[in-house]
Amino acid sequence: MANFKQVIGKKISERRINMGFKTQAALAERVGVDTGRVNKWENGKFLPDPASRKALCEALEVDESFFFAVDEEKAQSLEVERARLLLELFSLLPTLSDDQIGAILSLCRTAERKNTTALAGSRDTA
Repeated sequence: MANFKQVIGKKISERRINMGFKTQAALAERVGVDTGRVNKWENGKFLPDPASRKALCEALEVDESFFFAVDEEKAQSLEVERARLLLELFSLLPTLSDDQIGAILSLCRTAERKNTTALAGSRDTA
């Protein structure tokens, strides 16, 4: 499953092509950034910083909500899958030892810290 940055990158790439920017270099010139930065956006390595995002939206003739719009059916599917996994986890809890539950909590806390760090690091400051 693609991560958030990859989903945004795909939207940028598709919109770039639909708007007639045949190359990343053409879009980069219009936005006022180097080609490498557009490449990183489209490949899900970085998200555009606020100033670049504004210029990108102007070049692609979209508002910022374009990048964050989620297909409603896909969003529902993800929510259903998440609920299913949580129910499965909860059903297993009575069978687990205190050590196993502690290990699961530790794993969850580590994942939460990594997600928080990744979110903070996803801003394109280059």
